[in-house]
Formats: sequence, structure tokens, C-alpha cells
Amino acid sequence: MDQQPTELWTDTTIEPGECVHWRIGPLGIWVRRTESEWRVADDRGLHETGAGENGLIVADRKSEPPAGVEWSRWAGDSDGAPFRLRPILPDRAVVVRPAQAVALLSRGSARIYVRIPVWIRAELATQPEATTLIDIPTIRLSNTWFGSLFEGELCYWVQTTARRTVEEIPHEIHVTVTPVQIINNADEQLPLEKICVGTEHLGIYQTGEELWTSQLKLIHSKEGDPQKLEPGKGPPPEAAEAELISPPRTKPKPGLASRAIGLVHSVPGAGFVMR
Repeated sequence: MDQQPTELWTDTTIEPGECVHWRIGPLGIWVRRTESEWRVADDRGLHETGAGENGLIVADRKSEPPAGVEWSRWAGDSDGAPFRLRPILPDRAVVVRPAQAVALLSRGSARIYVRIPVWIRAELATQPEATTLIDIPTIRLSNTWFGSLFEGELCYWVQTTARRTVEEIPHEIHVTVTPVQIINNADEQLPLEKICVGTEHLGIYQTGEELWTSQLKLIHSKEGDPQKLEPGKGPPPEAAEAELISPPRTKPKPGLASRAIGLVHSVPGAGFVMR
């Protein structure tokens, strides 16, 4: 089946009685419509590692799900609204390590690239707003605590490491890349041990087969002071022609910017928390 990634996130008309199949990297999804129900199944529970088979299948109407899948069901046909899949970021911050331990020099800056496995949102293209059915992780992520015994947050741990150059980044259809620019304005060196990236205010952009988020800029002044976080608007410079395909989970309000996304603090020995 000769499909392009850009066709993956478009509306699909599913008639009553039809079952349609998608594969997005390691995740297989089946959608069945009846006269009075929508049903969605996936194959995560059938693979012990959560890896499954990789690949891309878009709206295959000849495939039936394997035995053993569990269906989630919703009553109502929503007046025949088209069905849609779109990528979204995880519902918690994600923690990664740099590929190599590094300290940022005083008055220096560094750009790193964080790869984040997306979730897939199944929704109906109703008006005026889409109707969400379910959010499905493409990969099962481990839970981790980021912070100290007294301060921190529950996050997801991402096995891949943060990279220093664009050339090091492997692109996959189920993984998005977040560029993070870290600026150290302090008089001391700044060790980069772990990086915790908040995801709720980041949209997803696509160019060709690549998924990107807007860049994040972190400015560190001195130990003990809150760092300043500046999320970029639009796609990052590395993918300037990319198009928005999925808005952020939460749109920050201008009046709350300093609390919602502008306050970033470091926890000794733990890295950065980007909210």
C-alpha cells in the first residue's frame, strides 16, 4: 500500500459495518462502526515489549484485528461525522538524559534535541469541535519521579537520549522532536544531568515524514532563582516550513504565562523541570 505520512492525519469516512485499520510505528489501531456504535481497538496488549511491528498503514479496509484485542465502545453515530487520528504529546512531562554527560559553561549556551513518542488521539470530526474518543500511547512509557523527596512531579521516562546535533536525530513517524535551547547566564557552570520537558503547551508540526514541536528556550541566571522559559511560536527553525497538525493539549492564557510556562526551577542533582 503506497501511502504518505501526510495522509495519516486526514479525515476518513467510515460507513456502518466497516472496519478500518491503521499502523503507526509500533501501534496498530482498528476502528469499527456499526449503526449505533463506534468501536476502537489496538494491539498494545498483544506485545510484551510494547514494540510490535513497525511500519505505516493508512486506512486499510481489508484488515481485521487479531484475536484477543479489546474493544472500547461508544454509543451513537454522531450524525455520520468523519473519523480522524492525530498525534498528541503525552499527558505528563517526560524525562530524558543527554546522550553524554555535559556541563554548560558560564555565559554559554547549548541546543539539544529531545525525542518524545507521541500518543494517538482518536476523534470524530464533529462541529464546532471534534469529539475525542480515546488517547492511545504508541509506546508504553515507564513512570518516574523527577525532583527531590520534598519537591517534584510524576513524569514519564523516555529511554532514548537527548541529542546535540540534528544529524544525530533518527526520525520516526510516531516520535516528535523538541529542540531545547539552554542559556547559562550564571557565573558558575551548569551540569545537565536530566532534562524534564513539560508537554502540555506544545503543539506538533509535520514536514514530510518528520514530526516537530516548537522550540523551548531556557535561560538560567543563578542557583536558587527561577529560570525563564520561553516557548517558541510556530515550528522550530530546523523545520521552518512544517505545518501545525495538532494544537497543544492546553493553551496557556497570557495572564498566567509566568506561572504556567514561565517558571522553571532546578532541583539539585535532578536537572530541570520545564512546566
